[in-house]
Amino acid sequence: MLDEVISFYSFLDMNFELTAALSVLTLVVIIFSLAFFAHFVTKNYVIKYLRQTILSREKYIPESFKKYRPFENVAHLVSAIVIYSFADLMTTDDSSITWLNESVEWLEDGGVIYATLAIIWFLLGLLNVANDTYQHLKKPHQPSIKGYIQLVKIIIVVTAAVLIVSTMLDKSPMAFLTGLGAASAIIILVFKDTILGFVASVQVASYDMVRIGDWITITSLNVDGDVEDVSLNTVKIRNFDKTVTTIPTSALITNGVQNWRGMEETKGRRIKRAINIDIKTIKF
Repeated sequence: MLDEVISFYSFLDMNFELTAALSVLTLVVIIFSLAFFAHFVTKNYVIKYLRQTILSREKYIPESFKKYRPFENVAHLVSAIVIYSFADLMTTDDSSITWLNESVEWLEDGGVIYATLAIIWFLLGLLNVANDTYQHLKKPHQPSIKGYIQLVKIIIVVTAAVLIVSTMLDKSPMAFLTGLGAASAIIILVFKDTILGFVASVQVASYDMVRIGDWITITSLNVDGDVEDVSLNTVKIRNFDKTVTTIPTSALITNGVQNWRGMEETKGRRIKRAINIDIKTIKF
């Protein structure tokens, strides 16, 4: 394709290098125009049809999809596929254009990175929708899965970061992971809170220690209120004076937690009152 474009610009009577550069620029504009057109069609027709189909489902599903819009990223994925697929149009049999092969590789690598980012955004959006859907469907005694969702997000982002960096450096992902293995001590130090939070989340969910909506008391941390959110790293509690306390999830394991759920389930309420009695008035 590039050879045809070069021959088309031959009437300008320029030197060969300048003609080749103009031809490459023309093909790049064409490729990006096709990618933009594919993005426009996918977003405004295909995704619009899918959105209308989803909106006709259960009531709680549209709000999640409308809030996070995971299918919007499919249009970006289509654009990335177009860029990667049409990058071969810039190949030529002329060995005198030495810089062209690098340009083709850059364009292909850009398409791969763009596609990776689009897939990440799509998966993260789906995970958010899954979490919201579960929150609407779960029963009161079932634990929250927000911590697990956040862990999966971290794994996806780290994996994508490895793929993107390996693509930019033109190295195998395994070679990059080998280098990360040598720096495992630093990685463990950086993700210490995440690892502790994940272990604590598993224990909290397994033993059903705390649920969203529970009234808990942690004396050592001056916490006394209702649990509003339990995530991978933090737990948010709204105290009865309307202040909000945020503590690490691991604090639920390392500190004594008093959960008043059992009292509320029995439809009872413990009331403590102080009655001052003059000891001198007490007689046989």
